[in-house]
Amino acid sequence: SRESYVSGTGGDLARSTLNQMRSRMYRDSFVGTPSDSCTWEAYKSDYFSNGLARSQLDLVNGCEGEQQEILAHWLTDSLSLNGSVISPIVYEEKGPRELTDIFWSYERGCFLIESKTLSIFNRPQLPDRRRLKQNLCKGISKATSQLKGACKNLKRGLKVTGPGNEEIFFDRSPSNHCIILVPDLSLLGIEDGLGGDYLKEFSKECGSYLHILDLAALMRSVQHAHMLSENSKIGLHPTEPFDAALLLRWDRAILAETPNIDFTMRVQ
Repeated sequence: SRESYVSGTGGDLARSTLNQMRSRMYRDSFVGTPSDSCTWEAYKSDYFSNGLARSQLDLVNGCEGEQQEILAHWLTDSLSLNGSVISPIVYEEKGPRELTDIFWSYERGCFLIESKTLSIFNRPQLPDRRRLKQNLCKGISKATSQLKGACKNLKRGLKVTGPGNEEIFFDRSPSNHCIILVPDLSLLGIEDGLGGDYLKEFSKECGSYLHILDLAALMRSVQHAHMLSENSKIGLHPTEPFDAALLLRWDRAILAETPNIDFTMRVQ
């Protein structure tokens, strides 16, 4: 019977046969040189934003910083009718400089993303988590200073242009959302001092909201925005629900001792 075959001596025979087949498949898979068995090709994806800007995603090019910015651009572009802008330029008295990595706005405020990565692919050896944590905390500190400067430039009313040198016109709200985008929130803990007090201090100094997110948290916030927009009875564009979702997440984040929090919204 089938039961006796599986549980008795037949079952041992089946396992032995499977092990032999797997061993043979494993051995045969290495016959010949790699060039004979397969050809590696790097697939690239192009995206044209709402503002008709082109960006290309290539996950094997080794430039982690550029690819993280592009992923963030793809996620946030749908939140603005004009699209989000990569590397906008602000014109200070000393000369033009990059305002932030990604920027978009609507009538109630602006959104700024400063992206920081760990450049693992460029290192000869993979560092341990302690070293990665140290590097990430330094990057967050630098990003915080950069966002403080960006907020000051926005309040001063300086000219801002996009990638084609076209001027970006937007409402200069006194309160903006500033996002530090990191590779992995799980690297950050209570001992890093990046919890609620850190966020509130930034808000007190700049009058804007600071968020520390990784790509997963950013994607979840964008999903919340589209979910709220789709369930809106008055037809809200996703930008306003995204604003609200970030505010709700910030209210939760300032009560935590670490930026590594799980925040999920559901529509009932």
